[in-house]
Amino acid sequence: MTHVAGFAIAIGLHKMRRDVGRIVWGFFKRSENIGVTILVDVEGGSDLVPITLFNAHEMTLIDFAKKVTEKVLLARNKKD
Repeated sequence: MTHVAGFAIAIGLHKMRRDVGRIVWGFFKRSENIGVTILVDVEGGSDLVPITLFNAHEMTLIDFAKKVTEKVLLARNKKD
């Protein structure tokens, strides 16, 4: 379920990419890369670690799931 919801959020952010950015010195600056952050349970719920995928809207759902799983394993092994 996390993979499908995360991928849907990535596509939604891509559709509204004109409004994704930050305010720098009083002016709005659009972000070139769009990142989706997912919180991962590492130690049985006592600690959540964020993983971020940039430009996930360019991936397929299968590629998104593989990349999330890869980053989750790195986070659980404390290598990321």
